[in-house]
Amino acid sequence: MHLVLFAQKQKEISRYMQSLKRRSALIINFNRKSRGDVWSHRYFDRVLRSEEELKNAIEYVHYNPVKAGMVSEPDGYPYSSANVQWKTDLEEFLAGKFHNQP
Repeated sequence: MHLVLFAQKQKEISRYMQSLKRRSALIINFNRKSRGDVWSHRYFDRVLRSEEELKNAIEYVHYNPVKAGMVSEPDGYPYSSANVQWKTDLEEFLAGKFHNQP
C-alpha cells in the first residue's frame, strides 16, 4: 500500500497508520476467513519538501498499479485517487489553504 498523507505532527501519521492497518486487517481477515497479521509492523515515511516532490510522489502512487500489471492506466485502479470516483483536496492544498490550520 502506498499513501501520500499530510499531517501537522508525526504522531498524527503514526495514529492514522495504526488505525488504518488495524481496521483494514480486520476486513481483510474477515473476507479471507483467516486470522493473523496482514501488514508489517513498521511503515516507512518520507518528508516531501517541495511541490515537485509532492507531485512526483503522487505520480509514483498512481502508476504503482500500472507497474504491477493490475491495470493499463492509473485511473483504472478503483482504489486510487487517480480514479475519478475519488475526490481529493490536492488543488486546495497546493493553493496553501491547509498551511494555516492549527
